[in-house]
Amino acid sequence: MIARNVEFSNIRALEADPSSGGYRLARFPETLRTKLSPRARLHGAGACGGEIRFVTDAPFFNVKLMARNSSTWPGTPVPQLCVMCGNLEHRRIDLVPDIMHTLSFDAVHFNSVRPEVLRPLAGYGFAPEVWRFVLPACEIFFGGIETWSCPIRPPFDHEKPAMRCLCYGSSITQCSGPDGWPAQLGQLLGIEMWNLGLSGSCLLEPEIADFLAGSEERFDGIIFEPGMNLLEKITPGEFSRRVEYLLKTITQQHPDVPILILDLFPHGGEANYRCDNNLQPENTGAFRQVLHCIVEQFRKRGLRISLAESAKLSPPALCWSTDLLHPRAMGNSMIAFSLAETLRRQWNLKPWYREEI
Repeated sequence: MIARNVEFSNIRALEADPSSGGYRLARFPETLRTKLSPRARLHGAGACGGEIRFVTDAPFFNVKLMARNSSTWPGTPVPQLCVMCGNLEHRRIDLVPDIMHTLSFDAVHFNSVRPEVLRPLAGYGFAPEVWRFVLPACEIFFGGIETWSCPIRPPFDHEKPAMRCLCYGSSITQCSGPDGWPAQLGQLLGIEMWNLGLSGSCLLEPEIADFLAGSEERFDGIIFEPGMNLLEKITPGEFSRRVEYLLKTITQQHPDVPILILDLFPHGGEANYRCDNNLQPENTGAFRQVLHCIVEQFRKRGLRISLAESAKLSPPALCWSTDLLHPRAMGNSMIAFSLAETLRRQWNLKPWYREEI
């Protein structure tokens, strides 16, 4: 989305907000959010993994942003903004909630650095002159950019990654924004990642499938991480119907786009991780089998769909959080590195970092 000479990546709605005097940057438009579960409406209005991007010759500039925590969990940390210059991290800024912050910046110059050091290959990652404000997993309100009459523009296509990939899944996918495995995977592969994860609310509604299939945005790859939020809500049969509808709807509109399915990540609730022999049977194994069968069916139709067994991607338990489900920072990095190797092989991506500069 382009507005006010700025690109809002992974943002599909700018919604005027009188209380902040700015615009909410929402990943999902309100027309879709109202058809989803209450928790999906909450997280769909957030900006997790979205970016504000621009190029300017201004020697200094101000950006106005406000954060509003959208988590209902106690002890939620202060949202943190990650500011990048191209592929390089510039600084991190805590956004104390409910305050419209005026963030001041001086221009950054790399005149004495060889261009291939900053961007190893054309189409890999971002040109260093692109300012990128990588947004955290909360509601973000944009108040404007002041360059004092100096030119400002959105980045050109050649200044951005050549490949775009979207991912949809649970909180394991949504993560915390710039440090989650989707963002790290994008950095490793030099591709653009659109994070459409919905914490606690990845329910595979048909409206989501229709929205993704009907999107006018161009994407070159898809990663789905389904199942975790449906384990205790639906039967394996209903899960099968929802996954099949999602894939059928997407592939009808985008038959040439490769899709990678991540089966259910290991978690402490699985029977084989527990010492309580009285546990009721749970659906994790059945859901995994559903995904294996459906992927095989679609592959036989000649579609570019593959399955990654999360047990091989997932970090060991020492990289989990205490809920025995969510990977912590090291775990997200391990997932990103494993997926990068998988996608290089399956999607024929160039391993740039092994070449001589």
